[in-house]
Amino acid sequence: MQPIDPADPIVRRAPVVCVEVLSKGDSLNEMREKVDDYLAMGVQHIWFIDPLLRVAYTASEDGFEPAHNMLAAPGTPVFVDLADIFRRLGDLLAWRL
Repeated sequence: MQPIDPADPIVRRAPVVCVEVLSKGDSLNEMREKVDDYLAMGVQHIWFIDPLLRVAYTASEDGFEPAHNMLAAPGTPVFVDLADIFRRLGDLLAWRL
């Protein structure tokens, strides 16, 4: 496997996972366009996290599906424990107040 050069601004291989963190202004249409772009690039695992609503979704050419407790890329060590992420977000927001 060829190493990834972080200094190279051109993506030459699809990443294992693409994660989008949603903001208030993001539309479903924009998210669908991103999914289509990622799929065309060959990305197999596409995740969307909505920090405001504290929900997450996996995306594919078939659409969006809610994730429940964890986002994971099968066959890799890549995963996100959603309860932990949202707890940390709550801690961060409480600290800022």
